[in-house]
Amino acid sequence: MSPTGVWLPATFSDAHARVVFKYLDEGRRSLSFAEWTLVFESFGLLDEAIADTPDGLRRFRSLYESQVENSFADRYIADLLETVNVTAEWMSLWARYARAIFALWRGAGWPERLGPESRLLLSYWLFWWEMFAEGYAFEVQVFRDLKRSDVDFVPHDIHTRQGRRSPYDLDVLGLHGDVKTSVYFLQMGRVPGMRYDFYISRFRYQGRQRWMVVLMQLVAWRKIDGDTEATTWDRAQLALPSVASVMHEGRQIILVEYEMWKTRVRQRQSEGE
Repeated sequence: MSPTGVWLPATFSDAHARVVFKYLDEGRRSLSFAEWTLVFESFGLLDEAIADTPDGLRRFRSLYESQVENSFADRYIADLLETVNVTAEWMSLWARYARAIFALWRGAGWPERLGPESRLLLSYWLFWWEMFAEGYAFEVQVFRDLKRSDVDFVPHDIHTRQGRRSPYDLDVLGLHGDVKTSVYFLQMGRVPGMRYDFYISRFRYQGRQRWMVVLMQLVAWRKIDGDTEATTWDRAQLALPSVASVMHEGRQIILVEYEMWKTRVRQRQSEGE
């Protein structure tokens, strides 16, 4: 039996542990790009970590779902939808719930039961909560903007866990799309890569500015139509054209400025009326 009550995957190394604890102690903004890549890998590995609980052995992922998601997710979404300015207000809302998660972890006696490695469980809970909170804040921001912009779309229902776990986030022109907080989703996360027709996301432009973009499969772009300019990720970060064609792992991705994408979508929707 593990002397600490925690069993870690064999591939979870000291380097993984260091970056996890750096995230917990100093926050995500303290992490370099290389560390941010490693932290995603680390928390992905911790999905399979096992803790000794009063109800028997449980995986970290299962504990997150039962203790954190079931307790806070619906309430957070309800509070988020009540915000007037989601961009300005979501962080304080996330922080309030993060404090509640910390109180739950401490009050349930995890530090006493698991010892020092209980901090791995706390880190895991707080990381995936931050990803959840920021992801849905950005999604609400996008949905509100699409509505204000008179873009016809069908969103999934974020009020319930079942609705949030729908295969995709929204439907536009019969195309299936997702909303992602950054283009890191191409390489990181539980299911990296482009599975759907398009993705509304944010792209770090000129090293600092977050630029709203839409990444599209070629078949989806053809439905909207238009010219493209061949480029690379590095060149696009310095001078993003209105519409760019980027090769990623042997696949062509169309990178479109968000405002231009909305204009093209409205044109196609008006032609179909």
